[in-house]
Amino acid sequence: MDITQVLILLAVAAVIGLLGQIIAGGKIGGFFASIIVGFGGAYLGMWLAAKFHLPRILPLTVGEKVYPLVWSVGGAVILVAIIRIITGKKR
Repeated sequence: MDITQVLILLAVAAVIGLLGQIIAGGKIGGFFASIIVGFGGAYLGMWLAAKFHLPRILPLTVGEKVYPLVWSVGGAVILVAIIRIITGKKR
């Protein structure tokens, strides 16, 4: 994986994390927190989609890996909701 692909993944993870925070209604942090939520949400969403044998919706191929964007955003929403429950933050 070259530097361009890494930068693309970081940008996509930031957007996914931001969308997850907007949909779940909680602001966890800044840019780097959005990237972490994006990556965590992507892996959680892909794991859940594989568990339930769901199709890839809006797949993004970077290098040799395929990231289903819809399940990634869904995973980010779940992750933000879990973090909000654990920390007890209100809207």
